[in-house]
Amino acid sequence: MIDQPRSTVPEELDVTIELGRAALDVRQAARLQAGCVVPLDKLAGDPVDVVAGGRLVARGEVVAIDEKFCVRVVEIVAEGAA
Repeated sequence: MIDQPRSTVPEELDVTIELGRAALDVRQAARLQAGCVVPLDKLAGDPVDVVAGGRLVARGEVVAIDEKFCVRVVEIVAEGAA
């Protein structure tokens, strides 16, 4: 029997959906409390980034299905393009 090489593809990946980013200085971050609004660098309706295994893999739109937030993928990002 010939041993088959093991796949280097992980069985699971952490997937992060990034709505946007904000830069806060230390004083601003220290003053954060419940109810604070932090403006992000993206507009409502802009595509969100789908990051898997630390790499940008897609962009999508936020949708709600059965009262849960979901992301509908609208673009697959080519490797090396980000």
